[in-house]
Amino acid sequence: MLLTNLNRSLLYGVNEQPLDNIAGLPEADFNALSLVDSFLINSTLLSFCLDSEEYPYSIESSPEEQYNPGPNLSGMYLQYGYDVFMAAAPLIIRLHLRHKVLFSPSLIIPILDHPEYWYDYQPYLTKLIRKRGQWLSKANEKWSWWNDSMNSAIWDDKSNHLRYSYFRLLRTYKHADSNALILDSWKEEHPEAKELLLELIKENLSEEDKDLLAKIYLLETGRLKNTIRMLLFWTSNDEEFSSLKSRLAGGQEPHNILHSIAEGSPISPYYNAEQDIPIEWLVFLDTTSTSGQKIALQTIKKVTPTAGKKLQLYNKLLFGTLFCRQYENLLFWIKHIWSEQPKFRLERSWMLYFNQLDDHTKNQIILSLLHKNQNIFCLQFVFQVLEQAFIHLGLHSSTTFLSLLSKIGNSDAASLKLCLNMVKSERIPFILHGSDLKSWEVVCQNLLNQANDKSGDKIMAKTKKLITFREIIDKIFHE
Repeated sequence: MLLTNLNRSLLYGVNEQPLDNIAGLPEADFNALSLVDSFLINSTLLSFCLDSEEYPYSIESSPEEQYNPGPNLSGMYLQYGYDVFMAAAPLIIRLHLRHKVLFSPSLIIPILDHPEYWYDYQPYLTKLIRKRGQWLSKANEKWSWWNDSMNSAIWDDKSNHLRYSYFRLLRTYKHADSNALILDSWKEEHPEAKELLLELIKENLSEEDKDLLAKIYLLETGRLKNTIRMLLFWTSNDEEFSSLKSRLAGGQEPHNILHSIAEGSPISPYYNAEQDIPIEWLVFLDTTSTSGQKIALQTIKKVTPTAGKKLQLYNKLLFGTLFCRQYENLLFWIKHIWSEQPKFRLERSWMLYFNQLDDHTKNQIILSLLHKNQNIFCLQFVFQVLEQAFIHLGLHSSTTFLSLLSKIGNSDAASLKLCLNMVKSERIPFILHGSDLKSWEVVCQNLLNQANDKSGDKIMAKTKKLITFREIIDKIFHE
């Protein structure tokens, strides 16, 4: 029965065209093979197609697969369901990358079936799906999106949303080429497309983008021009921009700085005495001081006539403080925003940029937030990050998160209610440090007991099921 189910899962969807004879066997011999055997032969051969020169496969990868965990993981996927599989996705991807093991077809097919769920992970998946993905993408029209998103010709089809997937992958693997591409086409892009492209640029924004931003800044007017100026200010470390950031961080009054900008200086095309305090400057204001906080909040009040614009502005400030490493200011904005807007949602560009950071930096940011701002607002922010970001907590940050969750949950009824929503998370068991899984179970049980939740037994049964799945994944990769 297990073999039958495995064969069925392997062959699901591979039926729209005959499998290629990749092995070069005599046609009569190849045609005599069962569909399963021909599938497995092709899959095995494709595991060695690791050409590092072909875009976007320029990564290090083991030339051999001593052991592939795919079949075992796909069996777990069939047992636990797609939602749990998605919750475990960051862990599964991270472990494949760490051990330099490619995804097997039985893991690739569930991904090709649901592109809408895997968009955020595509830069990582290109490292793991490789030639197998190209092969499978040809086997079923439903899966063709994978090859299309890596085809340079898709860029010229402005009606196809996959052109943005192509641009995103190009940004990830060939940053300079992506900047040249967008500069060449900028004048022909619609305003909505320009906004989306700027959001994609933010995902892996760097100082390398300052020349591109300076050039397209001259081509724009109005709101879009202000967005480009904002990104340019954050990315540029030229002498004039660095001096401006230092003056803001040092407590100088922003209006005085605007009036001091000399005509003809390198920053005069962007700032002058006639304008209001630029929003991007708020990222560098010293919000640990009362005066800095007052200026920041007054500026926001002045430039945000509607609630919707205020939410947009808050997201810009949160992104800027992350990108510019202004973590003390990030703490201030978290407390202010979540106290005012408890249901505030981070926009995807924040998460996608955060995903590009290395594991050590991610954990340091989370740990700093948890240590310095031990309140429900910080916990809500961190939980939202853990629920959406590509992250695995180290032991210290994992333990600190659980301690704060337990502490806040025991503080008052309103906080307990918020913490109970966190207890129901399917994602948390897959991003905690492995040694904290039992502690997670204990914290969940204690909070449910305190709330006298009638669904507590059902929630705990699911929690234990998720922990079991996590332990199975860890075991598979350590065999």
